[in-house]
Amino acid sequence: MINENLKQICLKRGISAYRLSKLANIPISVAAKIIRGEVKNPRIDSVIKMADALDVTLDELVGRKRN
Repeated sequence: MINENLKQICLKRGISAYRLSKLANIPISVAAKIIRGEVKNPRIDSVIKMADALDVTLDELVGRKRN
């Protein structure tokens, strides 16, 4: 689920996996694998860095909705 949300956010903002990796200061391989859904449970520090780089909350990034 995180990969789909991440893809959508990046597409809307015109951000490539490479650019995200630079903004979040994570390896391109990590960013690309998460976006492609190859990593089912990414490390929380990577997820936090990506959320910060994209200026979204963790809830938004992982698709969590509050009632």
